[in-house]
Formats: sequence, C-alpha cells, structure tokens
Amino acid sequence: MSDDDLTEEEERRMAANLMIGRKKSAPIVELRKSRSKVKIELVTLRFVQHVDRLTKEWLWCVVEQKGDKCWFEIEKYEDRKKAQIAADNYQGAGDKVEWCEKKVW
Repeated sequence: MSDDDLTEEEERRMAANLMIGRKKSAPIVELRKSRSKVKIELVTLRFVQHVDRLTKEWLWCVVEQKGDKCWFEIEKYEDRKKAQIAADNYQGAGDKVEWCEKKVW
C-alpha cells in the first residue's frame, strides 16, 4: 500500500496517532499535505507579560500564537511561575517561544 492509496480519513487518523505520543504539543498544529505526506509544522508563540506602568508590578501573561497575518490569543496566566512552566513545556516540544513586555495602566 502506498501513500497515494490512503483516504483522507486514514491520513487524519495516522496524523492523530503520531501526535498522541507527544507530552505537551503546541496548542494548534498545522497539518499540510506535501506530495501525499503529512508534515507537522511547529508554531511560534509569544508570551506577552503585562506590567503595571507605575509600580512595575507583574500583572498577568497572555500567550499568543502567530497566524498568517496576525497574532491570536490562546491562553492567559495569572501566575508568573505557571507562565514560565508553560513556556518551558512549549520549548521542550520544539516550538519557538518569544517573550515581550507590555506596560498597562
């Protein structure tokens, strides 16, 4: 049986089975067909730390995923340690993680 003989449903099932073994995968994994092969592309995530402009106190962190034309908010953390742990998990899965800071009133 060659890759060309697989139906779309079988290809999706095979891709899902491949992803089951990952401990912590990216929130959304894009699957693209390239010459009858399923290729998993890892995502770019941005951790935006919201900091009080006056007191410099850390308030919360928003996780955004890079889309084709913009960034999409996918998670929000109220605890700094949990945000750091999540970033470490995503990096461990091979995803690209960026940090930035946003000052709020």
